[in-house]
Amino acid sequence: MIKTIFVPASGSSTDASVFATALALARPLEAHLRLHHVHLSACAAAVHAPHVEFCQGVAESPIHSTVRGLTHESRDTARNRRPGL
Repeated sequence: MIKTIFVPASGSSTDASVFATALALARPLEAHLRLHHVHLSACAAAVHAPHVEFCQGVAESPIHSTVRGLTHESRDTARNRRPGL
């Protein structure tokens, strides 16, 4: 039987829903909540972000290839434009 539930908190706007969910789970089990404040620097948090590859500039991310394709397309369009239009 679960007696203690570890609940991380970061001070963000999601904490309230995390606490509510933990409390809803703890009540029927008569478990204790152990709250732990987690603080990461911006750099440390960025490493664990889902889009960190984009932030770090990975050469072949989907966004890079899309931007590259749009850049080439706009250059081709500009070159093929008829004078006077």
